[in-house]
Amino acid sequence: MHRRAARDVLGVLIALALAGCEAPPRPGADLAVLSTTPDEGAENVPISVVPRVVLDRPLDPTTVDADAFRLYSGDLVPGGAVAYSVVDRSLTFTPGVTLRTRLAYAARLADGVRGIDGSAPVSPVELVFVTGSDDRGRPAPPPDPTFDGEILPLVTARCSSCHAPPAPAGGLSLASADDILRAAATTSSEWLGWAVVAAGSPARSYLLYKVTGSPGLVGRQMPPGEPLALDDARKLERWIAMGAGR
Repeated sequence: MHRRAARDVLGVLIALALAGCEAPPRPGADLAVLSTTPDEGAENVPISVVPRVVLDRPLDPTTVDADAFRLYSGDLVPGGAVAYSVVDRSLTFTPGVTLRTRLAYAARLADGVRGIDGSAPVSPVELVFVTGSDDRGRPAPPPDPTFDGEILPLVTARCSSCHAPPAPAGGLSLASADDILRAAATTSSEWLGWAVVAAGSPARSYLLYKVTGSPGLVGRQMPPGEPLALDDARKLERWIAMGAGR
């Protein structure tokens, strides 16, 4: 009886210690596609196209790899690069070469890709299109944000009113440049095992999930009131991908 009582007490202590903390959310509805580029069944698609699929929730970063979203045409498998955005909840595949003219392609989501809540598509995701002969080129990537010129002013303006000494919300101070840079070594108090900012890995950075209002959040989306503009959230994502430094 004494051992059983001790186990009960230990269970209560662990529950209290984890109060307010959670792992990422559990499976909910099926993972759904919100939009694609190009449209399913599109014809005369430019040979410079970059296929893209937008999902209804963030993805589990452990299921996103170099084969998460690829392009096929029969036995032809063009090389290229997969990119994932937490902010846009999108996967893109940038072919390493321009595509062949007047050829049918299928962009496929890998079977193992899962939502951050463990959800899976109800059926295989495949986007079929046919190229034309038009080559429109690809837009240049946005310029890299600078810490002093863009990230520091953004975070201090939108976050420091709550995240500042002497009692910063959640124990996280974002009131100065040093505070923001120290966040890269801080563990989230809300999602267990996640970093507030995981330098070089936006998909493992809880800050991005918090400012974009991902499902399963503990507490409210931040900042309260008016959410960050998408362009500002993308700047944060790019800064983290660059290493979250000065």
